[in-house]
Amino acid sequence: MNFSNPSKSKAVFLFLAVWGVLLPGCVRLQKSFPEIKTYALDARAGKHAVYTGKAISVRLNPFSAVPQFAERSLTYRTDETRYESDFYNQLMTAPAAMIKDQTQGWLKESPAIEFVLPAEVVTNPYYLIDGKVLEFYGDYRMSGEPKAVLKIEWTVSKSDPEGIEVLFQRVYSEAISISGTSPRSLVEGWNRALVKVLSEFEGDLRTLAKQSKNK
Repeated sequence: MNFSNPSKSKAVFLFLAVWGVLLPGCVRLQKSFPEIKTYALDARAGKHAVYTGKAISVRLNPFSAVPQFAERSLTYRTDETRYESDFYNQLMTAPAAMIKDQTQGWLKESPAIEFVLPAEVVTNPYYLIDGKVLEFYGDYRMSGEPKAVLKIEWTVSKSDPEGIEVLFQRVYSEAISISGTSPRSLVEGWNRALVKVLSEFEGDLRTLAKQSKNK
């Protein structure tokens, strides 16, 4: 005759009961975090004015950015001294690299630019272009009046066998009103701002090209 051990049976029952409670609890502890969304700048919507002058060649050096606007995360300015970084909404690459790519694409389509030379080409382009991102944020200080702020410093230099001569250095700045504070609205505002500053920068390059005596 078989007799079950009451103590052992109670222990097994208690184990199963505790496991049944803990198992659902473990599932609930697996928190879901917000998905990281990425965005890209796109200045292709801009149009180039007619140009009948002499075309020039340029080469872009790597762009840089001040430290507070060097990261991929979108940045919001909420008061005079506070900036907030949004980890869950980011650009696909760092702002300086993305703005350089957009500048390069813009100049390739410009009738005033003959060639945009790659960095590895060992030759002397007539112009060298350096860019620095000075401001790049969503300005949310005024309730109901959000803006996309973009400020870039471009330096244009002449390159020849005798060395490099800085021709001009100028800051281009835009603060574009946007429809809301969503990341998408901010990026769309930056796109419009970038088109404006690139148009203005291209105008300055056209002036230099017309003044140039060299191909």
